[in-house]
This record gives sequence, structure tokens and C-alpha cells, in this order.
Amino acid sequence: MTSQTRMAIKMLFYVLSLLSTVSGIIEECENIRLLYNNLQHRNRLEYMKNNFPINYTIRVHRNEVLRVSKVKRLMERDNATELDLQNLWLFTSNNIVKKIQDVLPKKHPSRNYTIDLLDILDIEVYCLELPLRRKNVKCD
Repeated sequence: MTSQTRMAIKMLFYVLSLLSTVSGIIEECENIRLLYNNLQHRNRLEYMKNNFPINYTIRVHRNEVLRVSKVKRLMERDNATELDLQNLWLFTSNNIVKKIQDVLPKKHPSRNYTIDLLDILDIEVYCLELPLRRKNVKCD
């Protein structure tokens, strides 16, 4: 197993752990409900149990880590709302799953699972961007 594959698998593990916290906003959107259903314990076990290495680390830049202190700073200094933080979470998760999918081998057992997650996250991110796109459209 190459180091990129191991890194992708470890990142997927972290993303899946992070994504499982989405239960607080399930009632708001059907796509979030689909995402939550995909992240149920039995699904995560199916793809993570035998496919994730133990004691594997990933190198990331400091600014790529979303820490609690950064979230608090966003809320205190920049007056970020809960909706802003949810949007940030969606964009971040979407980008992470894309990076994982880029380095996963085509025949990896988690490949289809990441494709499903990415489809759902892409729809959510598109829905978030839609009002912004409408503002930039110039009508005659």
C-alpha cells in the first residue's frame, strides 16, 4: 500500500468521524438526511474495519486544521453564525472527500462509498452556492 493510499484512508477515517456529527441538522435538509444514513455505524464499520491502518499520521499545513479555537475565534471576532459554521463544515468536508477520492486506488473497497459521500456533499455545496450564483447573474 502506497503512502498516498494510506494517507487517503486515514483522511477518510477522520472525515467519516467528523461527518458523523451531522445529526443536529438532519431535519433541515433531505440531502443531510441521506448523508447521515450513509454515515451510520454499520456503514462506517463496513468500509473502515479492515481498510484503515492503525497508528498512521497525515502531514497537513497549520491552516488546514479546523480547531475548536479557530471556530471560537470565528464566532467571537467575525460574528460567525451557526449557519456559517455549518457551511464551512460542508465546504471543508467536500474538499477532504475529493482529495481522498483522488488518491484512492480504483479498486479500493472504500471507493464507491466515497463516491456516494461526494455526490451528497456536492449537492449540498451547490445548494449553498446557488443564491450567490443568482446574485451574480445579470438579467436584461
